[in-house]
Amino acid sequence: MKLLSILFTLLLVVLVANFAVTNTETVNINLLLVRFKDVDVSLALTLAFAAGVLAGIIAGSAIILRLKRTNARLDRELKAAELKTRESH
Repeated sequence: MKLLSILFTLLLVVLVANFAVTNTETVNINLLLVRFKDVDVSLALTLAFAAGVLAGIIAGSAIILRLKRTNARLDRELKAAELKTRESH
């Protein structure tokens, strides 16, 4: 399994390096009030990908936190129900 992980990481590094080398054209990026001139396409796409990953992590974290709160509430309700059942017997 460790070998598979190393091979996958190596393949990913080779693909990213190839992507950066083959996409050397430059573009201009306009973001409302901010303008970036002569940015490499590979850098622009990498930053856009990273921003998407970050947004996904933030959204996923919010969902996970909500589910943890719900799980904690259900655990409290279960303990209360179990205590009530033991008291009635």
